[in-house]
Amino acid sequence: MGETAMKGKWKWTLLLAEVTGLLLGAVSCTEAAEPCRGILYRVTGGKNEMMILGSIHVGNERMSRFGDALQQALKEADCFVFECDTASQEAQAVIAEMMAAEQPLGEALSAETYALLEQTAQKCGIAMDRLNQLRPWAVTSALSSQAAAAELGTGSARSALRQGVEERVQKYIGKKPVHYLETAREQLEIMDGFSPALQDAMVRSICQQILYPEETGSTLSQWPEWWAEGETEPFVQAYEAENDFAEQALTEEYHQGLITRRNRRMAEGLRALLEDGEGEKIFVTVGLLHLVLPEDSVLGELKAMGYQVEQVLE
Repeated sequence: MGETAMKGKWKWTLLLAEVTGLLLGAVSCTEAAEPCRGILYRVTGGKNEMMILGSIHVGNERMSRFGDALQQALKEADCFVFECDTASQEAQAVIAEMMAAEQPLGEALSAETYALLEQTAQKCGIAMDRLNQLRPWAVTSALSSQAAAAELGTGSARSALRQGVEERVQKYIGKKPVHYLETAREQLEIMDGFSPALQDAMVRSICQQILYPEETGSTLSQWPEWWAEGETEPFVQAYEAENDFAEQALTEEYHQGLITRRNRRMAEGLRALLEDGEGEKIFVTVGLLHLVLPEDSVLGELKAMGYQVEQVLE
């Protein structure tokens, strides 16, 4: 594989991890011994206090035990906020509807990419009949969970998702209110609206990652440790290092869709929660790339609105 073909792999995997959670369910898992700090921020200056946890949507046992500060914030929360509802019957119906193929993959993808997909399906033991029922972006999302499981050593895609941050936060909710910043349709419409060229590039990239893992230079196996130690800079550096994937226009289209526009929407939703009522403690869980990028983040949007933001480093 050439150097250009491999660039951008890390970025696609990290961002696409956000939507793999739409495809599989979740349960709790056994806790490990070493506690995690997590990537946690405190937002003040509104009528309510908010804690925002940066999430990676796949994980392993290194992330299983939250540290004292994180556990305290979770226990004290009056309500919880997540990116998207994926569990309700309505959401599941939307997901099934929007994932379903509108045309055969052989027509939607280039011949080169479709050939790579056939090789990838064979390696993963996935029937092409199953993949042919999906739209290109949904194929990418499903295969991303497979790739994540392999690199994290979790044994299966379902296990990698079960051990992601959101699923660990869920056990603290109890009967407390839950809010969402997006609907399943809003989130998936972004993916579905990507240009054919971008969707083809996404499928090709994840296939290359699975077929040629030794050439990708992936850092995914290090994510749990970075997250557990509260280290944001390695995620930023890895993302920025892969900022020249394929055509720059495709990279920009992807970033604008999944990061920039969603940051603004999420920040507006969080501002409404910060000013609704008074004296409540709100715990928010969103994908960490919406928080850590220095020039394009939900936290930057909140600062511009006049709120104070600090990372909790205890």
